[in-house]
Amino acid sequence: FEQLEVPRNWRCDGIIARVTYEGLAQQIIASGCPDVNVSWYTFGKEQIPICTTDVDAAGEMIAQYFLGRGFQNFGYCGAVNRPAYVDRFGTAYIEALAEAGKECSRFLEQTQGIAEIDWDDRMTRLRQWILELPKPVAILAFSDVSGRRIAEACRQAGVAIPDEVALMGGEHDELTCQITKP
Repeated sequence: FEQLEVPRNWRCDGIIARVTYEGLAQQIIASGCPDVNVSWYTFGKEQIPICTTDVDAAGEMIAQYFLGRGFQNFGYCGAVNRPAYVDRFGTAYIEALAEAGKECSRFLEQTQGIAEIDWDDRMTRLRQWILELPKPVAILAFSDVSGRRIAEACRQAGVAIPDEVALMGGEHDELTCQITKP
């Protein structure tokens, strides 16, 4: 959720950007360059085309994946809705599970600025949520960064992955996946 800016007097052929706040959208529009937004945020959506994954289909596909492996218990670690963003990914996952007659426990990540987050409190709440879930449980994380936090919370709580928790991240951040254990 960085606050990047389009460089002044920048000459470009086009802009491909994660448009995560209104100011950046306005700068991109003002640049006059062809552009595309590759984030799930909709800032500038009337003038900047959005190209992302089909989050509804992805959420449904992951629910079907877990159901097909016989899981009966489910969790979702998601993002709180923000300006210009609604968590359709988690909603699609939870709705697909509900259609199959399954309930899904939900843990919502805090969304304050990085400096305002109490990391110890977040991990304590996340560990408690994981410990309270019936096992084995299939958990979908909104992002690989959230998945990394879940993996760490499981390690701290002595909960085994994949024996007690099957964990899937909602995007493919190769670096985050490589540094996450297991």
